This record gives sequence, C-alpha cells and structure tokens, in this order.
Amino acid sequence: MNNYKFSSEMRDAELTTQDEIIEKVEKKELKTKIEPKIEPKKEPKKEPVIKTTTTLLNVREKPSKNSNIMNVLEKGTKVAVVENIGEWSKLLDNTFVMSEYLK
Repeated sequence: MNNYKFSSEMRDAELTTQDEIIEKVEKKELKTKIEPKIEPKKEPKKEPVIKTTTTLLNVREKPSKNSNIMNVLEKGTKVAVVENIGEWSKLLDNTFVMSEYLK
C-alpha cells in the first residue's frame, strides 16, 4: 500500500478507497496533487557520557560488589550510563559500575 496523505478534496471525491484515488490522480482524472506522507525522523537517544574518577574501576555483571568482574576501566575512561539503580550505574553494554566513581 502506498504511503500518501490525501487532501480534503480527494477525500470528498466519490471514491471508496485510497487505491482508487491514486489511480484517478495517476490517470490525471483527479486534479489534486498527491504528496508523499513524510514521517518525522526519530533522533537516536543520546546516552550521557561520563568519565571514571578512580584509578581502576571494576565493571560488574550485576549491580553487586559480589558480582563477577567483567572488565576494569582506567581513570578518565568515558562510559555511557543508561540508568541509575541505587548506588550503581548501568552502562550501555548492560554491565554495572559504582556511581560514586563517575563524574
């Protein structure tokens, strides 16, 4: 199905379907211009980029000091935080760091 918006003149024409309207316009039997319907662009959500403040920061699998260490970040490393959960920050890759070590 075509993605068109229709003017009130076209809707008022005694046609029963959008396909009939498109056909009439393409045959130049209906003198109202069809304009493609333009969908607004969705901007990607920008995650806040934050730097680590401690010499070495453990990146954990879950928001717990007892969780597996998945990575270790050096001071000044930029990370993208998607959510804060208590004293933990969830990163873009679904791992966690202690929020107090971010600025």
